[in-house]
Amino acid sequence: MFLLWPRTFGNLVLAEKPKIKNAIIWILGIWAIVFEIVFFFMFLTDYTQIGERKGVYLAEWNPIVTAYITSGAIIFTITGLLFSYKAMKSENSLVRAKGKILAVAFVVFTLWTLLEVIFVDFPELILVARICGIISALAFYIGFVLPKFVKNLFNL
Repeated sequence: MFLLWPRTFGNLVLAEKPKIKNAIIWILGIWAIVFEIVFFFMFLTDYTQIGERKGVYLAEWNPIVTAYITSGAIIFTITGLLFSYKAMKSENSLVRAKGKILAVAFVVFTLWTLLEVIFVDFPELILVARICGIISALAFYIGFVLPKFVKNLFNL
């Protein structure tokens, strides 16, 4: 995530600001590489340092992994909202609609990530988290693809 999304974001949103684009790509790339080194070290030495399985589909992550996932979700949401904002300023009505749907997708994705990673001790929130995951996946699909039935539904 920290290697592909910043490059995509930079090319689409910051194309006219190459210094900022390159700084973002380098900073996030270094952060991702450092994390991957630490992650693989933990995995190869004692994989239980990464996290603990709490159930069939649930894990409680190590604080380092939690910080990485949380920071990734927050960065993804901030850059995603900037991406969506640029789309919403477009003159094309289809692009504006996609921007609105993607803004919802980015926010719900972050909510899902935070619920899954931070509130693992509250089983009643797991259902809410999984529903958020489904909604964000559908919103990303609709926002990027904008199928014909959605165009017809909203008269776009």
